[in-house]
Amino acid sequence: MKKGKKTKSAIMVVLVTMLFCWMVSSSWAIPLVDTGPGPNYTSGVSLYSDQWVGAEFSLAHNATLTDIYGWIYAQGTAHVGIYSDGGTIPGTELYSSQFSAAPSLDAAWYGLSGINWYLSSGDYWVTFEVRSGDTMFGAIPPLNGNPPPPLLKEAFFKTTSGGNFWIPYNSLGLGVRIEGVEGTAQVPEPTTMLLLGLGLAGLAGVRRKFKE
Repeated sequence: MKKGKKTKSAIMVVLVTMLFCWMVSSSWAIPLVDTGPGPNYTSGVSLYSDQWVGAEFSLAHNATLTDIYGWIYAQGTAHVGIYSDGGTIPGTELYSSQFSAAPSLDAAWYGLSGINWYLSSGDYWVTFEVRSGDTMFGAIPPLNGNPPPPLLKEAFFKTTSGGNFWIPYNSLGLGVRIEGVEGTAQVPEPTTMLLLGLGLAGLAGVRRKFKE
C-alpha cells in the first residue's frame, strides 16, 4: 500500500474511533436531577455578586456529571459549583467552572455542558455563584415547592458587613437540571479518545506491515 493511502487509513481510524466514543458517551447520559423549568418571569430570587444560591441533590449511583443548568433570567458570566454535603448548607467545593448567559427577554436554561465531573453515590450541593470577575446580575424565577423535587434542601450565600456565609433557606424554588452517565468510570476525555484512536491506528499499521 502506498504511503499516502496508509496515512489516510490511519486518520480514518482515529476519526471513527473518536466519533464512536463520543456517540457512546453521549447516548449514556441521562437526567440525574430535573425539577423542570420555572415560570417565564423576569424577576425572582436575585443572583448577583452579593447573593449566590444552591440546592442539595442526591445520587443513588456513582455518576459522571456531563451537563448542569439552572433556570435563570440573567446575562453575563457566573460559576456553577459542586460541593460536598455540609448538612443544611454546601460543604467543601469539589468542582467549579464558569458559564455565560446571553441577553434575553425570557428565562432559560443556562449552565455547563460537556463537563466530566465524577461523583460517588451520596448527597451533594449544586451552586450558582457570581464570583469575583463575573458579571452576572439577574434572577432565578422560582418554581412551586420548598424546595422543588427532586432537590432536598436550598441555601443562599450572602455578602454582609459581618462576613460572607451560606444561609439555609428552603423557599428559593430553584430550577435545576443535571445530566450525566451512571457507573464507576468517567466518560472518556477528548484526549483519551485521541490516544485510543492513535493506538488503534498504530495497530492497524503494524498489521498491514506484517501482511505485506
